[in-house]
Amino acid sequence: MFYLVQQLQHNEFLMANMKNINHGTINAQTVHIGDITTYVINEQTLKIPVCLTHFIPTNADHVVGRDAELQDTRNKLLTGKPTVLVNGIGGIGKTTLALKYMVAYTPQYQHLAWLNAAAGVQSAFIGNDALLSALHIKEEVEKLVNAAQLDKAFELELF
Repeated sequence: MFYLVQQLQHNEFLMANMKNINHGTINAQTVHIGDITTYVINEQTLKIPVCLTHFIPTNADHVVGRDAELQDTRNKLLTGKPTVLVNGIGGIGKTTLALKYMVAYTPQYQHLAWLNAAAGVQSAFIGNDALLSALHIKEEVEKLVNAAQLDKAFELELF
């Protein structure tokens, strides 16, 4: 199974990470320099690269067709569905569709990750050191894994 996850829009990112603020002033800005996005929120700075994992597909020239499925996937992600599950029996082109989508729409996203979720999303997330390091949560996830609290790894906040 492969999951295509839509990037959080900037305002959604801010709202998700500011949900516990009841009063006061929120000063936020996003700075893009090269392949790094720097988020500055209330004097806290977090630098996150565009490529969150080591492998990001960059070429889909060998892929022919699949335009209807590609457009359907795009439409679902644009209409508020944050995740699209592509599943089916082996060999029908799930990975190829995901690869073609990633290459076609790379410029539309601030951050990209390619995960092999064959053993499950949780394993793909927790076992990807590059992703955890890019998000600055590696140490926190390792502590949760060692404490056998894997479910809490998905609840970590970046700020």
